[in-house]
Amino acid sequence: MKRLTKLSLMVLGMTALIGGNLNMTAQPSQAAKHKTTKKVKWHKGTPKALRGKYQTKHFGADLMSQYKIGSKSVWYWSSGMPIITSSHVYYRSLGHHRYIIRYNAHWIGGKGGEKNRKLSFHKIGKKLKVSGDKMMFHPYK
Repeated sequence: MKRLTKLSLMVLGMTALIGGNLNMTAQPSQAAKHKTTKKVKWHKGTPKALRGKYQTKHFGADLMSQYKIGSKSVWYWSSGMPIITSSHVYYRSLGHHRYIIRYNAHWIGGKGGEKNRKLSFHKIGKKLKVSGDKMMFHPYK
């Protein structure tokens, strides 16, 4: 008798388990139903939040770097290096005050231009953090 009840309980448990799994696979959960991805869109120009003139504090042997970000251009200069100017500027947002700017650089350090150069910018308060640079850029007039 004990064997029969144990066997019937096991069969009922397996049926409920299999039936529950079949039900879950047949109907997706609410989270899976409403999950959509947002298409990344490149916008022309530069974001208004980044526009302005930025420079680092003097470091080392009186060295410094500067960025000038206009509505349709990015200009970069570092001590002892030629100026990098840009054309065909586009940006996309990565989150709150985080952007990737893509542009064609006219001249980079004596090796000619570069197409679709990408830099990541993060605005923290009034300061600017640029990918590939350890220094923070401060606004100036």
